[in-house]
Amino acid sequence: MPNVHTWWEHLPKERFWLGIDSAGAAEGLAAPSTEGHRQRRDLPSLIRHIRSGETVFHYDTVAQAITGWAVASGKVRQRGFVRRNSQETAVLQPPRWVPSLVMGLGPTTSIEPSVTLAHIAQVQWTLFPVLREFEDRVGDPLYYPFTIEGPGLATLQSGHVFKLPRALVEAIPSLRAAQAVSASE
Repeated sequence: MPNVHTWWEHLPKERFWLGIDSAGAAEGLAAPSTEGHRQRRDLPSLIRHIRSGETVFHYDTVAQAITGWAVASGKVRQRGFVRRNSQETAVLQPPRWVPSLVMGLGPTTSIEPSVTLAHIAQVQWTLFPVLREFEDRVGDPLYYPFTIEGPGLATLQSGHVFKLPRALVEAIPSLRAAQAVSASE
């Protein structure tokens, strides 16, 4: 497993994460503890670095949007986790058990309207200088979930858990609202 550049450790306001397809998971946020077809070989298991009380936003790959958020609770533990396959492969392959790291989450709060990938692309394009300066200050990698491909164009990186910089959270009103609620809990 690669070393993790824990740039956020001394920045207490950087307490935001993004879990991919994590909303509604009965056990909480899960990430395979072994490499799977979506796990990049160079991406460390960031789930080990989430602390109880931090905010985890949920990105739904079908909706291509951030659809909710929850507060992390407890500690990361090793568990078996049932992975459901995509709709395209579900007919051919049954759900399978995957050894995973799981972080407990409090109740999920929906974000209405969802924050679409297209909206994220627009916002992050305007934030590019801020994100670039931030990366220069804290070092690379940021473990940022989205590529910045141009004005209004972004894609989700491959992985299960990412660090979501506070600058992006504060730039999107519905994410900023979740920040305010989770900080008061």
